[in-house]
Amino acid sequence: MQLSYLFHITLLYEHSVSWYNMYMQKAYRFRLYPADEQRGQMTRIIGCCRFVWNRLLEYSSKSYKRRGESHSAYDLNNFIAHTLKPAYPWLADAPAQTLQCVSADLSAAFKAFFRKDADYPKFKKKHRSKSTYKMRRSTR
Repeated sequence: MQLSYLFHITLLYEHSVSWYNMYMQKAYRFRLYPADEQRGQMTRIIGCCRFVWNRLLEYSSKSYKRRGESHSAYDLNNFIAHTLKPAYPWLADAPAQTLQCVSADLSAAFKAFFRKDADYPKFKKKHRSKSTYKMRRSTR
């Protein structure tokens, strides 16, 4: 009997509607039952995302406490590319778009916190966080 491991992958698509001059976001969620090798690769990607979330949360918290500055998703992406990836070469296992989605999610979490819509973002734990990651795909 084969054990089934469940992974949720969310693909985000941005569609441009020219006559309204706006963007619509559409998301598709897939439930996968991968083979052993694929499961190992997905587990590594999820681990990279969790690691990047925790490092970005630590970086944002320290810079806010010390200097009172908050970081945008663009700043966090630069931190990933110029600081985290050279220091931790195994982060190359995860696609860059996936790590950029992590920084966008953290930026959105901080915006919700400052609007008082949510609690302060929490660090992710290996066995307590969901086994999910996001990938952006452009359809243009």
